[in-house]
Amino acid sequence: MANKRMFSLDVVDSDRFMEMGVSARELYFQLGMRGDDDGFVGNPKRIMRSVGASEDDLKILQAKEFIHEFESGVIVILDWRLNNNLRNDRYKPTIYTEERKQLRFGANRRYLIGIPVVNQIETKNQNQTTENQATSTVYQTETTGNRNITKHSITEPNITQPNLVSSNSNYINNIKEAEFLEISDSDSTGGILKELINVFEQEMGFLSPTSMEELRRWLFEDNYSTEVIKLALKEAVLNRKVTLNYIKAILRNWRNDGITSAQAVQKNKEEREASKTTSKVWNGPDIPLDGPWNGTEG
Repeated sequence: MANKRMFSLDVVDSDRFMEMGVSARELYFQLGMRGDDDGFVGNPKRIMRSVGASEDDLKILQAKEFIHEFESGVIVILDWRLNNNLRNDRYKPTIYTEERKQLRFGANRRYLIGIPVVNQIETKNQNQTTENQATSTVYQTETTGNRNITKHSITEPNITQPNLVSSNSNYINNIKEAEFLEISDSDSTGGILKELINVFEQEMGFLSPTSMEELRRWLFEDNYSTEVIKLALKEAVLNRKVTLNYIKAILRNWRNDGITSAQAVQKNKEEREASKTTSKVWNGPDIPLDGPWNGTEG
């Protein structure tokens, strides 16, 4: 775990933050200093007592959506990725894996509370009959005169469920991600895309809907094979430049060079390694082994 932590002015200089009392703000900084590399804190109550804060301060931070407290007592700082950006070679995953499964990232890299999109395919059928499913839709038909007007509305989430989003902005993000999931699942390619998302999230953390859409385009519009995309990701990891733009550049360069299959990628790699080996071979004049060389021998 890193010894240095940062705080974004977008968070701590906002009216929402500055409106809190001094003790609540101090508690936020102390929790932020002690969070693991994913922003989880396993002993918030002890930290609270050590800085002279109260339970009310902890509740204020949660009500203002600066933190989220799980049933286990562990808390997570929701703006963690906005505050901190660790290099991949220094990142150590959290030990609170069950709590982490309940989180996903919004478009602004802020933690959202709810089932990650990659897991929603598996639970989709189980949740269809649940009344408080955050992304369910209903259609109402009203009769006005001789015309039928069909309205599309979103079912409000049940606020008594801890794992469902509680704010309008988070709720809208849930809907957008669910719509993306529906598109992926309906064209019989959801399994392929889901597998690729899982592979990328192992290296990059939770992906935003925009990043998932980029992967979908690579597969079904640019027609890159799954194996070639995985090899491009591997290349990026080896070069410690794990970004979608860098991976996209690798794919584009391979295609421009006529490298369009996993076999071609492997062959190209072997040729490059062979070229490096050849370049190290001495091509100068032969040096005699039976006496001193004065530079005149052929």
